[in-house]
Amino acid sequence: MPPDDSPRPKTQQSGLTLGEGAQITIGQGDVVAGDKIVYASKEDARTRRDHLILLNKVKEFWVKGVLEKSVHSEAVIELGKEVAAEAIDRPRPWDMTLEVPDQSSQPIPPNKKIIELFGEMEHALLILGAPGSGKTITLLELARDLIARAEADPAQPLPVVFNLSAWAERRQPLAEWMTDELSLKYQIPRKIGRKWLAEDDILPLLDGLDEVRAEHRSDCVEAINKFYSEHSLAGVAVCSRHEEYGLLKAKLKLGGAILIQPLNDEQVTDYLASFGTKLAGLYKALRLDVMLKELSASPLMLGVMSLAYTDVSLEEVLRGKLDSIEARRKHLFDAYVERMFKRKGVDPRYSQEQTLKWLAWLARRMKAHGQSVFLIEGLQPSWIASRKEYQIYLLGSRIAGGMIGELFGLALWLAMLPFIGFDRGLTLSLVLLGFFSPLGIMIGGLLIGRLANKRKLSHSIQTVEALNWSWRSALRRGIIVWLGVGLIVGLPLGLLLWLVEFLNALSSGRTMMADVSLSGLMQGLTCGWFLGLISGLFGGLSSKVVDIKTKPNQGIHLSFRNAILAGFVSGLSLGLVSGMVVGLRFGLMFGLTVGLGAWAIPGLTIGPIVGLFVFFQYGGITTIQHYTLRLILAFNKYLPLNLTGFLDHCAERIFLQKVGGGYIFIHRLLLEYFAEREQRI
Repeated sequence: MPPDDSPRPKTQQSGLTLGEGAQITIGQGDVVAGDKIVYASKEDARTRRDHLILLNKVKEFWVKGVLEKSVHSEAVIELGKEVAAEAIDRPRPWDMTLEVPDQSSQPIPPNKKIIELFGEMEHALLILGAPGSGKTITLLELARDLIARAEADPAQPLPVVFNLSAWAERRQPLAEWMTDELSLKYQIPRKIGRKWLAEDDILPLLDGLDEVRAEHRSDCVEAINKFYSEHSLAGVAVCSRHEEYGLLKAKLKLGGAILIQPLNDEQVTDYLASFGTKLAGLYKALRLDVMLKELSASPLMLGVMSLAYTDVSLEEVLRGKLDSIEARRKHLFDAYVERMFKRKGVDPRYSQEQTLKWLAWLARRMKAHGQSVFLIEGLQPSWIASRKEYQIYLLGSRIAGGMIGELFGLALWLAMLPFIGFDRGLTLSLVLLGFFSPLGIMIGGLLIGRLANKRKLSHSIQTVEALNWSWRSALRRGIIVWLGVGLIVGLPLGLLLWLVEFLNALSSGRTMMADVSLSGLMQGLTCGWFLGLISGLFGGLSSKVVDIKTKPNQGIHLSFRNAILAGFVSGLSLGLVSGMVVGLRFGLMFGLTVGLGAWAIPGLTIGPIVGLFVFFQYGGITTIQHYTLRLILAFNKYLPLNLTGFLDHCAERIFLQKVGGGYIFIHRLLLEYFAEREQRI
């Protein structure tokens, strides 16, 4: 019986034929009718819908966004492969009792699909190869075929591409890291992602083991082995450069490994012939230059050559004295870069010199931070190299926070202006605003600094892209704060108001206790309870990261939206409530003045202060820090201010590729080229 090449389903089902109109029930009540599955419960239907959403994101980001736009996609090359059994450390029980032939270097039939190999190797595959050999392309071809299977069969696990370069930042257990990545890269809430991983619904496709920092690479191998030992039913695939993997003492314990072979002369010739006479100069050069011929054995470099040397003469291809393979590779990338600028024309917004300088800086920082996917919202203060620039960043974010605090208070005050009269309110408030603005800015700056330090955000920027509401948390905190504030604050305040009224009664000749109203006591308790209730209600809010992002910088945009919404609603609500409570005692207009700052300093009264605090807490700090950092990077000419436009400009010139709301260099080799180019500029 031939080996099963499909991913291992979690539930085994027997095959049978249904007659017309017949139905059977499977699982927990799902009904199969003909070739359709009718879900018996809304929960099952919702889960299937969520699965399809994730599959579509993986397809859009990696298959359509990367695989179908690779530099050598114009002419498909069937990559040679061979079994690399020595790369795997996994003694199998039957190997000890049966005589198994040596398969350490067994060639694989050229037309065999990668999904068939995946099935034969127990759905646990290591893909090895030289830089630019097509490892990632092979992994994405596997992803494409597995997605098609999962779309057709709900029992199949969901293939998801993860890049291991990000693992080294915190070196978590792999399941925890993938839970964060599902949230960060695919907008899957952590609770759902954690459940899917625990139930073996996720089939991880792990790219870039060699991109993990060398000192952490063995730990990453151990983390993968531990994860696979606990979640072997879904399967796993891993990619790595052959040389870097061979240096590791620890080996992956998977079902098998394959080694991508270099292109042979026939494959290179057929590829060049598919372009007609456009690559005639390159074809002649390959017969004369040994180093160029060696580079052409890499599918990536051959694809780069086809773009760089289209309609280029033999003399132009062989220009320059190059005495090493590295020098030839740099020369090729130089030619590629020049060609891409000419191919797409001149963009008046970004000169060639600026583009190369910014790309070099970006590549160097990505390499230093172990990143393969660049997210605009992922910019961090650690990308600033100078201590002086970092101090400016801290000071600038504090000042910006104070100014936003003043503007926020002014916005709440303007909302009440029609109710208090334009003439009186506007004149007095503008005078007080001008006089006390420095004080308001200072208080706002101190507040953002305090919150940033408390939440350890001075050295990192964390997006707040979605707000969760929990009635349980709100009710629990509401009861505690409501009763606590009501009794601890409201009771003493009420007794004080009652005592003042009692003394006034004595001075007026009313000596009977019955003559003294209890309104003061009730007002104090009511004030305390109202404040506690509002605090409790907002205690039901919590933030989470639901990144990416289908649009560039979407995380910051969502953070700012949530900050404005939460801050304005909380400030206005608490200002009105406190104003009305105070107004019961001292008059409505005076109460609104205290609550909303109608005739006072817009940034320094109850509603604006609370609203400003909530604004900062739920995304305001993130927004302020992000744009302060962007301004500093632009001022020092590290990156342009319009980052999205610049990155799209680079993607049009095939230096970068868009992956969801992020960007990647078309290959790690090009990232390394630009990172080294910065040193040569």
